[in-house]
Amino acid sequence: MVVAVGGDGTINEIGQALINSNVCLGVIPAGSGNGFARNFDIPLDQRKAVQLLLDARQISIDVGSINDHLFFNVAGMGLDAEISKNFEEFGVRGPLPYFLIGTRSFFLYQANPVKVICNGKEHEFSPLLLSIANAPQYGNGAIIAPSALPDDGLLDICVLDRIPMWKAVPNLYRLFNGTIEQIEGFHTIRAEKFTIERAQPGTIHTDGNPLEDGATLEVKVLPGALRVAVGKNFGQ
Repeated sequence: MVVAVGGDGTINEIGQALINSNVCLGVIPAGSGNGFARNFDIPLDQRKAVQLLLDARQISIDVGSINDHLFFNVAGMGLDAEISKNFEEFGVRGPLPYFLIGTRSFFLYQANPVKVICNGKEHEFSPLLLSIANAPQYGNGAIIAPSALPDDGLLDICVLDRIPMWKAVPNLYRLFNGTIEQIEGFHTIRAEKFTIERAQPGTIHTDGNPLEDGATLEVKVLPGALRVAVGKNFGQ
């Protein structure tokens, strides 16, 4: 076992070295959002997380790949990628800075048309959010893909159409109680691999790590590619 002490970004970097090996990834949460730990029922209390690792239950989970950039929780483009970029540049961690940066980014973000090609069909959107989920949540309890399963060999493409602030605010709670799928203009597509075409290169994120990539994004799932130590009640 190799143990990552940190948040989703640290877990992403360490986990990449363990892909397709028999070495298990253990986690002691020490990040600002801890989405990975929350997704896999790993205690946020570090002492309890250490105790879990001493008698760990191990499973194999899928890994997502977007133009060969790997992710374990959620990748995406759109507003969430813009927030990740601005949050990284801001340099101060925590829920409050994230909320303030998210609100400012919402007002400034310009939605651009994209085409999603999968399962033999083309889907056109001008999304506020376009997230690719292997597991349900980003972190801090924000659940973007309530139905996503990290071991089903599929990725959930979650698209939220551009909506005005007066409509977004009263629906914000749905991001945290697992009912985002009930918002008008929310779409989900499930697939093993697909292509995203956008007008120009831009920002994407992988597990909250912002990076610049091309206009065409090739996305696929690597089934069962990572062994992880999970909480005793995960999946129950």
